[in-house]
Parts: sequence; structure tokens; C-alpha cells
Amino acid sequence: MNFRSALLAYFASAAMAASAASGPQESMRLSIAHVPVHTGPTSGIAVVFRDEPLVVTVAINFVRLPNPENTTAVPATMELPGATWWNAIHRTLVDKNGTTHTIDPTRVRLIRDTSIRHPEISRPRSGFFIVEGERPEVSLNLGLLPLGDYAISARFLTLASRVLRFSARDGNETPELRRAFLHHSLETRPGTYDDAKRVLHELVTLEPNNAANFIQLGDVALLHGSADDAADAYARASALVADNKHRALAAHPATRPRNDLRPAIRASRRATESGESVRC
Repeated sequence: MNFRSALLAYFASAAMAASAASGPQESMRLSIAHVPVHTGPTSGIAVVFRDEPLVVTVAINFVRLPNPENTTAVPATMELPGATWWNAIHRTLVDKNGTTHTIDPTRVRLIRDTSIRHPEISRPRSGFFIVEGERPEVSLNLGLLPLGDYAISARFLTLASRVLRFSARDGNETPELRRAFLHHSLETRPGTYDDAKRVLHELVTLEPNNAANFIQLGDVALLHGSADDAADAYARASALVADNKHRALAAHPATRPRNDLRPAIRASRRATESGESVRC
């Protein structure tokens, strides 16, 4: 092949690549509703706690990369199996021993549909089509799982998700998991005022330097308990923040004290899950 032919072939392949890149792109995203564990030997694992179903969110992305040279392109369409397209998703759930767990499709429940749609854009009347820029997205309840370690993936038409790894845990296996379980319980099913107090008092023993637990206890008491309980909890939070501050100053003598404790209290709120000492 001479130089001219090679040059023509190069520009032809480049044009084909540009055309393909400017066409509609399809992908699928799979995510799991989970509780992150930030510290300890179980740090970094995604956890689904006991008595809670496995909830996944599936989204189909259908977009076209910008092409400034083509401003008159007709929106591309993609046909889905139907309005309840998520019933065609094939899920694979495997435990750490390599055993595949079958998910009964008749037991899968739709929790919510958060799809992004553009009904003003025309599309074929027969069949169920989406147009570029729309994103079908649903959250599904896949049911309860035995305790263990798992990997889940999904396929839909020609699309495939990445593999996600997670663990189903009781919440009592390690101090880190216990703390994560207690915080999660407070957020999702706090129960009565006495239930919340018991959980928060246990967290105080597990996270002795975390003033946020006392602040939360005070907030709960202010709404559902007594003013005396709230005042006592806030006072203990303030004392703990001051104690953390003095320890930090002792460790770093060059640090100058601050009179305003509000940044430390805000930092203690952010430390709720980690249980770390507040740094002022």
C-alpha cells in the first residue's frame, strides 16, 4: 500500500470511529442499598443487616456523545421489553463458596420508579421505546438472604453490569459492625423513646469520644422526653467536646485554643459513624 492509500485508509477509519463515538451509547448501572463500615478489620465492606431485604437499583443509560458537527441528528430510540421492563432483568447471586442462589422473579417487588423521561420527544407508537437522554431506573426488593458473603451482577438485553460484592451480617460480629448496626437502626427503625435511649447509651460505651451521640440523645429527649434529660445530654456533649479539645491541645502544644465550640460540635456530628475523637 502506497503512502496516499495508507493516508486515505487512516482518515476513513478515523471517520468511522468518530461516527461510532457520536452514536447512542448504552450502559447499565447496578447498585445496592447497604450500610458502609468505615473502620476496623471489616472496613470497606458493604453490609445488608439481618431482617432487611436486599434492595438493588438498576438504571439504563441511553445517551449520545456531543457532536458539534451534527446539530440536526434525530433522537435515537431504544426498544425495551415493555413498561415493566425490569421483569426482563436476569440477576446472578453467588456466595463465597461459588453456590448460585436463585432469585424467584415472582417474589421481586418494585419499590419505586425514579426514571427520567422526556414525553415531549416523539417515538414509535407501537412497542415501548425510550429516546436518548432518558434513563429508566427502578429500585427492587429481592427478598431476604441468609447471612454470608455474596457477589451480584445483572444482565438486560445486551447490557451487563459490573459485579458488586456485599455481606449479609447479623450486626453483632465485631464492635465496628455493632456500631454500624446501631446507627443504622436509629435511622431506619428507632422504635420508642426508650428504645432510642437504649441504643444511644450503648453507642456511648462503644464510642466514648463521640460527642455526637449525646447531642442526638439530647435532640431525641427534647422532642420525645423531658427538658431535664435533654439538658443533661447536651451538657455531657459539651463536656466531652471540651475534653477532646484539651487532649488535642496537649498532643499539639503549639495549637491555640478556640472559644467557639460550634465547629467542634459540627465535627462531632460528622464523626457519628466513625466514632473517632473530635479534632479542634
